[in-house]
Amino acid sequence: MVSETNIPAIWILVAVTVGLIVVLWISLKTRKFISERDRYVLLALRILAIVLIGLIAWNPSIEENYPDRDGFQLALLADLSASMHLPDVEGDTSRISTVEQMLAADSGESLGDRLTDLYDLVQHGYSDGLIPGKLNTFELKPGVTAIGDSLDELLQNHSAGANRLGGVVLFSDGISLEGQSVFEVAKRYRSAGVPISVVGVGEPSAGKDLKIEFSQSPKEAVFGEAFELQVLVSNEFDFAVENEIVLLDGDEVLDQKPIKIDGESEKEVGFTVVPNRQGLHLLRVKVNARQAGDLNPNTDVDYAAVTVAEPETMKVLYLSARMSQEYRFLKRVVEDDPGLSFRALIKLGPGKFFQGGFEADEIDSKKPEFPQELDTLLRYSVLLVDASAFGELKDSVSLGLKDFLMRRGGGLVVIGSLDNVPDQLRSILPIREMDTRYSESRQGLEVQQEPAFQGLAGGVLFGAPSPFLEEQMRVPLASKLSKGARPVLQARASTLPIVAAQAYGAGRVVHMGSDQSWRWKMDSDRGGEQYRLYWQHLLAWLGAGGKPRFEVPLEGTLQDLSEPLNLNIMVRNNEYQLSDSAVVRAVLKGPDGTSTPEQLLMPDSREPGQYRGSVGFSLPGEYRVNYSVEYEGGEQIDRSAFFAGAYIGAENSDLRFRESELKDLARITGGVYYHYTEVDAIEELSLSSSVPMFQRYHYWTRHFLFILLFLGISGYEWFYRRRIGLR
Repeated sequence: MVSETNIPAIWILVAVTVGLIVVLWISLKTRKFISERDRYVLLALRILAIVLIGLIAWNPSIEENYPDRDGFQLALLADLSASMHLPDVEGDTSRISTVEQMLAADSGESLGDRLTDLYDLVQHGYSDGLIPGKLNTFELKPGVTAIGDSLDELLQNHSAGANRLGGVVLFSDGISLEGQSVFEVAKRYRSAGVPISVVGVGEPSAGKDLKIEFSQSPKEAVFGEAFELQVLVSNEFDFAVENEIVLLDGDEVLDQKPIKIDGESEKEVGFTVVPNRQGLHLLRVKVNARQAGDLNPNTDVDYAAVTVAEPETMKVLYLSARMSQEYRFLKRVVEDDPGLSFRALIKLGPGKFFQGGFEADEIDSKKPEFPQELDTLLRYSVLLVDASAFGELKDSVSLGLKDFLMRRGGGLVVIGSLDNVPDQLRSILPIREMDTRYSESRQGLEVQQEPAFQGLAGGVLFGAPSPFLEEQMRVPLASKLSKGARPVLQARASTLPIVAAQAYGAGRVVHMGSDQSWRWKMDSDRGGEQYRLYWQHLLAWLGAGGKPRFEVPLEGTLQDLSEPLNLNIMVRNNEYQLSDSAVVRAVLKGPDGTSTPEQLLMPDSREPGQYRGSVGFSLPGEYRVNYSVEYEGGEQIDRSAFFAGAYIGAENSDLRFRESELKDLARITGGVYYHYTEVDAIEELSLSSSVPMFQRYHYWTRHFLFILLFLGISGYEWFYRRRIGLR
């Protein structure tokens, strides 16, 4: 407090003393005329008035110093390194999201807005060094955190520049793994007189993990035959954990088991799996609910690849709504092949069915009927469907043949006219249009080696006399094939196919317009051998399933979240040739359930069949990419791929919050440490003593309340004297 007056202080003191003496003398002189109470009231009012008059003469003031906003800069540094992804703050919010909330612009109440109002604030991000430019986004950056290097670079930049550095506020979790020692740089800040205020972002934690992984899984398995899996669950916490373990194959939940595991221990969990399709299975096992305090969510899921082959004896199912000669001869041929197991279900009339080849537990012989569920069809490697059966099958089953090809990867033979095939199913058939012609004479047929009969080159199936069409018969010929369809059997005279094949999804489809191949066997022994070879090899080829149509490199992998995600996929058409004319789209779904906008992947002109695209992602955990591939002929195949995202490297090997190091940094430089929960209480920050300051004086006697007090006391003293009869 200072005084601004030209009157010497001693004179003011003497005048006030004299005034008080006079007031006391007057009070004593009037004691005979007024009551004691009135005398004391007047004495108090007059003493207060004398003191206030003395203050007016002394004119005291309070001096306030505040920084010159234009004379320096305050630097704000936000940690954008990979360790800031950890969701260990209140509400399972990530560290970086917490910083973003504290510095949110235009909210009016955030710490960032308050500091902007007070200082010339310059904001930077840092990771393995100071990130050039203004801090506009809070996206995590690659590199290993170097707090020391970042602070040193900031100090050097301001030492060489015209802008004086008045202070620093640092937002960090304290993890610094590279570069200069933080404390050596802190000493240089102390020598420069620049304090560092620190906001610690994180919560104290023991750095524990609940981890799951496959400890035993076969590389190969057989369709329909059970195999065993062993999963190891490790609990690093010092208390028991209860959770649920889920085993999945794509979207299908194969099994789930509750588990309770003691603290700091391991436990194995076994699963038994019966594969329901051939091909590659990417199995996933994961913890159903993330454990609170788990520092590594990417270890909550693991992958195992199992290749499932068809059994040595493949099951074949024949469905028809009529008894035909083709069935009678076909049954004998298939039963003669030890690699094929034949079943037949034929409707003979209302409520009457013929059942052949079924074991007792495979069908209800008392209530025979066509399959009512798609799962029934998935038990078989090959389906032989006479077109007459489509009118008797439930829509869900007949349309489910697409899923049979996509999921099961099996083979399908459709025998008969397109007129009997549901419109929704025609897209899976290789023959799109048929033309029925009358055969006036016997016609030779030509069997194509590709794709089903490669191993029979030079055999009786290809030599003369060849298989034939009987004379005076109506024969349906294929007048239009789908793109990618291949002729299997065609008339020599017309070159129009009678039988065609194509791939669909993971399976293979054959369409035969005629059911008269049994006549070959009736013609001669050679014809009988041709009939046997034709059907046995065709069914074996169909049952073997197709090759994978897609190759997705990221499937089942651990992807680094600090780098953009490559959505690349290799695409083949239904001839299994690399395709560069498909339309490929991809959508990424994250661990939090949110999805990115649909992205169109672009074909790579240098690598046929390769489609490329990339997208950013930041949350650790399990991801899913939904691919949609549309081919020129209208065929569309949807495919999902699963993988895990994590921040990989030394940055994430130890994610513990280093609060003590941050407190030491603030203490050494003369700053103040704040936990992130205390930021609402921050009104101003520690600044360098060399920062230019403005002075402001607040005078007591010029304040409205002082003036009001003086006038009130003076006026009341006058009123009180008049009320008791004094002048």
